[in-house]
Amino acid sequence: MALSISPAMQAALSAGEGAVAALFTFEFGTGTYGFWTGLGTKMHNGVTYVASGSLIEVPQIDQRADGSVSEVTIALSAAPDKGITPDVLEELYNEDWHLRPVTIQLAVLDPETYGIVGVQTLFRGQIDSAPYQRQPEPRIEARCLSRAIDLTRPGNLYRNSSTQKRFDGADRGLDGIGTLNGVLQRGIKWGQA
Repeated sequence: MALSISPAMQAALSAGEGAVAALFTFEFGTGTYGFWTGLGTKMHNGVTYVASGSLIEVPQIDQRADGSVSEVTIALSAAPDKGITPDVLEELYNEDWHLRPVTIQLAVLDPETYGIVGVQTLFRGQIDSAPYQRQPEPRIEARCLSRAIDLTRPGNLYRNSSTQKRFDGADRGLDGIGTLNGVLQRGIKWGQA
């Protein structure tokens, strides 16, 4: 996706004054939590992103063109001086987080106002596991799987007339499937008179 960047922003990035940050969005049962790698708070698309600075660790994100599942581990450590106390981590851990959506985005910031001028999604997936480590330092490590995991799960739809009519009630293209299926089960030998 192309980003629309102001000439001032382009000049700043070209000069090496890169104004970029990572946005982390966690959609739990009780609400959406947002963290970003800067200071203060940022609003974007109705989500308030709380500063996490360097408290969130993410290794390299693999992007695969073959549709296979990629995995990312997001680690969040406690830092009471920055507002993320062990109690906050405990609250996050007690959320309904299993199989909940997580998104990691790269935000491009205006170097003068530090407002978000564009975002690019780097990873979209769901939290598979999130062990809480209490010692030696409180930390949650969320193992997240990409949305490609959905492609490996069986669906509840079948290629038949009733499923097709759920999408378009007037479609009659698969009306004969039930009949044909019954004929095939009776053992017709194709290619013989």
